[in-house]
Amino acid sequence: MQQEGEAVLSGGLQLPLQSRVLLFEDQIHNGVRRAVTIVTRPFLIQELEVHRRDPGNQKATFALRRAMQSFLKTGFSGLAIQGTNGNTIASAGSFLRNPDLVLPVAGHRDVELIWRHGLMLRMKLKIKRAGRTIGDLLADAPLPGLKRGLFNVEALGRSAELAVCGSQSATLMKCLPTRLHPAPVAHLPTRIDGRLLPMARALAGQAGVQRSQDYRNRQVVAAYTPLGSTALGMVLKVDSDDLYAPIWRTLPYVVPALVGLVFGGLLLLHWLVAPLVRDVVASEAEARHSQRQLRDSETRLRTLFDSVDDGIVVADSNGIIEACNPGAERIFGCLASDVIGQNLRVLMPEPDRSQHDSFIKRYLDTGESRLLGKGREVLGQRQNGQSVSLDLRVNEMYLDQRRVFVATMRDVTERKRTEARMVHMATHDALTDLPNRYLFLERTDQALMRAERERCKVAVLFLDLDGFKRVNDTRGHNAGDLVLVEVARRVKALLRKEDILARQGGDEFIVALPHVEDAQHAELVAHKIIDAVGAPYEVGGDQVSIGVSIGIGLYPDDGESISSVLKHADGAMYSAKNKGGGTVRL
Repeated sequence: MQQEGEAVLSGGLQLPLQSRVLLFEDQIHNGVRRAVTIVTRPFLIQELEVHRRDPGNQKATFALRRAMQSFLKTGFSGLAIQGTNGNTIASAGSFLRNPDLVLPVAGHRDVELIWRHGLMLRMKLKIKRAGRTIGDLLADAPLPGLKRGLFNVEALGRSAELAVCGSQSATLMKCLPTRLHPAPVAHLPTRIDGRLLPMARALAGQAGVQRSQDYRNRQVVAAYTPLGSTALGMVLKVDSDDLYAPIWRTLPYVVPALVGLVFGGLLLLHWLVAPLVRDVVASEAEARHSQRQLRDSETRLRTLFDSVDDGIVVADSNGIIEACNPGAERIFGCLASDVIGQNLRVLMPEPDRSQHDSFIKRYLDTGESRLLGKGREVLGQRQNGQSVSLDLRVNEMYLDQRRVFVATMRDVTERKRTEARMVHMATHDALTDLPNRYLFLERTDQALMRAERERCKVAVLFLDLDGFKRVNDTRGHNAGDLVLVEVARRVKALLRKEDILARQGGDEFIVALPHVEDAQHAELVAHKIIDAVGAPYEVGGDQVSIGVSIGIGLYPDDGESISSVLKHADGAMYSAKNKGGGTVRL
């Protein structure tokens, strides 16, 4: 009986151990993926290359600093870009200094788990262009979820303890703090009294359950396993006394019952009913075994259901919610008791909320579904009314002859926001926040296609500031940047909503005017821009003045493509410059 109990209870350590292995691997890989997303951004690589060629380029330095501040919001506490000489070019946030413990993470070069009052992922990734290293990214990412995973194991027993260690040498290990030992250990031997510790087996790539002595010289039952491909090990252990406690508690009830059964069996044998007794005893044993297996299976399933980070919602064939795990509670900002018994549509925004019942009915009637068994991104609705972007997969299964739907989901709201910010940074000028040349060409090309269908004209204005170099040389680049931002604001205020304004680069701007009647219309707008740009600017308490030269190209008169029209506008602008500036030329 003791052996059976030990097998069941010690086996119960392996499921929560595996769930924490998955948690650690997922958090580490997610942190590395976020850092890789930064070092592969074209905008960052381009600005770092500009700084490498011209270290005094303030615009590139400013853009890199702004990028670091933006990326800091994606889950990092400290970010820095270093040049190939090791000098810091731009940074944001703060880095953890003098960590109490450092664990290298295998499989990721220059990636470490560090500890000081909490767990942190530290990374140093190469920034490359055309296969050549042009700098490094230093990143610190807090891992509060892993700290909770290390310490929140008391539910498994008052002596339960989860440990994560790495190799220090062939005979020593270094380990993160645990629930029972809240300080990191830098030199822990791999053997005690000649016996190999479970953690040493985990670091050797083995997995299993072992009775052993721990660092407290206490008898424990430990489940051990390697932590994925990180070259770290994880052990979940409980004191043997705690493990056997459920068995000893049941003995006062089990022993009298067994004695009674034996005595009854003797009586029945006396009355020649021994065969019946044997059948009853066998049936009882089989029932207890089945119940024990069922309880163990249900415990494992419930632990897995509650431990996974993703949200899981189970609903019946009418769309009524039957179960909701803690991951789904976090995603939707509610308790399971708030939604169990309600229709799935309470978790959906319009118009999906109104259409949900018809989707289920169509599937039940025809078997056709656009969602079952397929992963897709959808919108959900939190209890406070906010929308949340979800990576959703719905599957169908049968429980006790009943059809149920199981939806697994992951909150990708922050990822979607980050992607939107990245797209904006790639298509807009970092200083003025105007569209850049790439986005201007794309939007203007669409305007030309509409103009071709509607048989109207599109004007393209090429603007070059007069006297701007003098402001930069006498007042400094910061003053020049302020003037450029004000120029963008003034020009934008003159344009219609459908007009397109972009910064070409330096002190050059380009404007597209869809649906113009003729060249005179474009000239009228150009003269308004000249007047607005020519008004004085307040810089550092003084007033400065600049002008602007404008060249105009007209579609389809000057070409049938945006590149052709823009080339004519550029030539016209240089003609205006040669006339002394501050004027317009077609």
